[in-house]
Amino acid sequence: MDKSKAFTLSTSALFQSVDDEMVILDSVSGQYYTLNDVGTFIIDAVNAGLPFGEIIQLAIRTYDVSEQEFTVDCTEIIEEMLHHGLVVPA
Repeated sequence: MDKSKAFTLSTSALFQSVDDEMVILDSVSGQYYTLNDVGTFIIDAVNAGLPFGEIIQLAIRTYDVSEQEFTVDCTEIIEEMLHHGLVVPA
């Protein structure tokens, strides 16, 4: 994924933090999704307007994880959310 690419939260999805998780309701499909603390971290970074590369750099400073490992995980989460229309390209 292009590290300069940025995303934004979809206006059709409702995001709510609950403890260390994020609960998402897709108002179009009625589907609920939950994200763990890492997924929540990514959504918070997306919501802050950070591009993909900056999310990766922030994550490796925050978590004990390699850049390669987090890049793979972050790519999977963002692609899945794009697929479900929960985030959209900025």
